[in-house]
Amino acid sequence: MALMAGCSSTGPDVEQGPGETASQTVAVQRRDIHSVVVIQAGAVASPTYSIEASVIGEFVARTRVGESVKQGAVIGRLGGQLVRARSKGSVVRVSRDGKVPKGLPLIDVQYSGFGISAEVPDPVTVRLHGRQTSARASLTGGASGFLCDLVDAAATTPGAVPDAEGTTGAGSTQTELCLVPYKFRAYAGMPAHLGINTGTSSNVLALPLSAVSGSAQEGSVSVVRNGTTTDVPVSLGINDGNYVEITQGLSEGDSVLLKAPLF
Repeated sequence: MALMAGCSSTGPDVEQGPGETASQTVAVQRRDIHSVVVIQAGAVASPTYSIEASVIGEFVARTRVGESVKQGAVIGRLGGQLVRARSKGSVVRVSRDGKVPKGLPLIDVQYSGFGISAEVPDPVTVRLHGRQTSARASLTGGASGFLCDLVDAAATTPGAVPDAEGTTGAGSTQTELCLVPYKFRAYAGMPAHLGINTGTSSNVLALPLSAVSGSAQEGSVSVVRNGTTTDVPVSLGINDGNYVEITQGLSEGDSVLLKAPLF
């Protein structure tokens, strides 16, 4: 699947350090970051989604396979929390009662409508992990820019490979799925785009992605002070595909090599 950047940015502002050319360093600056990941997708008929355990607790089902449910219907209890259906549909799988870990799929529901499914390209998987806040979708030749309810794709969804615990594990393709409201017309295979908002940070310290190496939360940069280069660990926030938020480890104005350090 192809990826398009959620925001466009001009090139980084660079500065000249002792004995360096202007193309070698960049200053840590404050900026607003609005992170939206836009992914090519397609419409699917009657998709199945999972309702996962939000906490560790004792699960008790209040539904059974084959039962029809309405949106918001109570279909289980997890500790002191009620488990509700995200949409109208049919129950196709129910976990056994008992203590369950956080994140375990409890109940699978087949939506009685259309969904938009997108396989996430590997380079942006870390931008989505645990950070989805909302989504808008556009159907090519149809409705555009409408709110789309994000759900967890069931293991039966193409690209979602269950491991021994019944969850999607390392090496599987991450699939994003949202439910199309009934009022919008769609058909299976209809091309679409899914825009997932992963957050907004205002007036935060930031660097170009090229200056930072590391994972989704921790990284490293090469700081230049008095002609000496030192690798410094940093904590990372959201990114917009061009710039990444620096939450810890640097101060405004610090000079950093534009090319990230190698481990």
